[in-house]
Amino acid sequence: MAFQGFSKKAVQYLHDVYQNNSKAWYEAHKKDFEAYLKEPFYEMILELTPQMKKIDPDFILEPKRCLARIYRDVRFSRDGSLYRNRLWLTFKRPAENWLEIPAFFFELTESDCSYGMGYYTAKASDMADFRDYISQNPKSFQAAVRPIAESDSLRIHGETYKKEKPGAPAGLEDWFRLKNFYVGAVSPLQQAMSPGIVKTVSSAFDKMKELYRVLAFDIPEMKAEKQNEWY
Repeated sequence: MAFQGFSKKAVQYLHDVYQNNSKAWYEAHKKDFEAYLKEPFYEMILELTPQMKKIDPDFILEPKRCLARIYRDVRFSRDGSLYRNRLWLTFKRPAENWLEIPAFFFELTESDCSYGMGYYTAKASDMADFRDYISQNPKSFQAAVRPIAESDSLRIHGETYKKEKPGAPAGLEDWFRLKNFYVGAVSPLQQAMSPGIVKTVSSAFDKMKELYRVLAFDIPEMKAEKQNEWY
């Protein structure tokens, strides 16, 4: 079945499961989760799959592996809640720690939806390689991020160093000072309730694909070449 947008019931479910915060409530309403959230997310993943295959053939594309779990690991739940009031999908490569690799995402909350690409938690060494790439390939990097710079909705988000890092090429200073980042946009909840949100997300992902290729292909290749020079 084609993706038809998320319903008001999906949003209400995110509110209710978080407020009730009990396994008994979740089990009693599990069919609602599957109908209002799981199935629409799966449909969205399937519609985006052909595009994601072109961006990176190594992406995990099985819907159940792309969709986050609604329940939380209580060891990392600050307020002790068992269930999230948000749900997201990711397109990423297999990795021991997916938090450290670039990934595409779409997230639905009670108040809006967001989508983008970047790191959840980049390693300091990866960001050092990122700066090295920019320094050595300023024109290529500018070309990769131009669609993002020209977008009316996409923005750079993330932590920055308190002190500026030296060596930034002219015009790329904002990228050079990043400590961790993702590129993304936020849309009103009403847009997530329309089938057109897939087109919006697809268009955004297309604008970010060249930056993803820098992060996933060009930088690792540059790093490998450096390591080979040492032998």
